Amino acid sequence: IGVSFDQQLIKDILGAFFRAGWQDDSAKVNYNRMYSIGLNLNGSVWGRKDDEVGVGYAYLKSPSKNEELNNSEVFEGYIKFKLFSYKSLSSDITFDYQYIRDKDRDSENTKAGNVYGVRLNFNF
Repeated sequence: IGVSFDQQLIKDILGAFFRAGWQDDSAKVNYNRMYSIGLNLNGSVWGRKDDEVGVGYAYLKSPSKNEELNNSEVFEGYIKFKLFSYKSLSSDITFDYQYIRDKDRDSENTKAGNVYGVRLNFNF
């Protein structure tokens, strides 16, 4: 089960989101709860209304004490640029960065890593 809330804070300029989800641990999953929050800024601030930049934070909790992993935290930033729009076809590109930190259950050990991504979208 999950909920998602998106809210414009300043019309066509600044938005915020909150997402939460829960599931039982009968499925083969690493997490049974997650929460995330973030902000996004519309490109109209720099004169390109179809662009967007955003930041977010997510907390993911492992389901049982039998799991090695206790929780994960994810910090994310992204920027999306509109490439073109022609009749019913449009395209954009998104550059994404995530810093992920995992915490073990039985110790204070943490593992961390960086994830970089690029996504090219075509919309019909």
